[in-house]
Amino acid sequence: MSNQRYYLKLALIAFLIILLLIPQAFMLGLVGERESWRSQAYQSIEQSWPGTQTLAGPVLTIPYTHQL
Repeated sequence: MSNQRYYLKLALIAFLIILLLIPQAFMLGLVGERESWRSQAYQSIEQSWPGTQTLAGPVLTIPYTHQL
C-alpha cells in the first residue's frame, strides 16, 4: 500500500510540473514578442531621424578694402 501511495504522489508531482510548464511557455512567447516590438520601435526611430548632423556657429562678415 505504501508503495502505491509513493507512485501516486510521484505521478501527481510530475503532472503538476508539466501543468506549470504550459504557462511558462506562454510567458516565453510573450517575452519574445515584446522583444521583437522593441527592436521594431528602435528601427523605426532610427529611420525617422536624419543621418549625421553638422553644427556651425554664426558667421560674421565685415566688409573691408585692402590697400597696398
